[in-house]
Amino acid sequence: MAAKKQKSIREQLRAHRDNCEAITLWREPLVPYSAGAFVVEVGSDLALVQDISDFSSDGYQILRIDDISRIDRGGAEKFLERILQSEGIVTKACAPFDIELSNWRTAIGAIKSNSQNMIVEDEKPDDELFLVGRVTRLSAKSLAIRHFDAVGYWELSDRVVPYSRITAVTFDDRYTTMYSKHVRTRVTPTAP
Repeated sequence: MAAKKQKSIREQLRAHRDNCEAITLWREPLVPYSAGAFVVEVGSDLALVQDISDFSSDGYQILRIDDISRIDRGGAEKFLERILQSEGIVTKACAPFDIELSNWRTAIGAIKSNSQNMIVEDEKPDDELFLVGRVTRLSAKSLAIRHFDAVGYWELSDRVVPYSRITAVTFDDRYTTMYSKHVRTRVTPTAP
């Protein structure tokens, strides 16, 4: 049953990508709220979407297709699409650079190669992880990320995250872009 459901979701994603249609994505029970999106690209396990919530374009997110529980495309999505196109906010959904969606390593590697800070998340309620910063290293099973904290300081060391723990990667969004402009290195006092 799960394989059939995912094939259906994957087919829906591809159709909405091909037609450049606004959709609402649901990833329940992992994430209890929906997100407006244009589908940019669909891989075998991952999908790249452009976030279009709140009548604006707010970066890109790479999601696991297995986590998508439902896709809506009705009157509300068509109206949102028409507004975004009329206002010139989104005329065509496309990636800012080539992103290979074979697996987390190739997808994150493409973002890293373009010197982009990103958000790496594990959205499971019992094991939440939210890291924003620069990926410093990619290996076969994990990545290392230099995270910055909520007051804009780079952490002193990298955090290692196994790919199996990642549910979403976000980049080129307002949150990350704004924080990245103001992040700084913590100065440690020197001994007298």
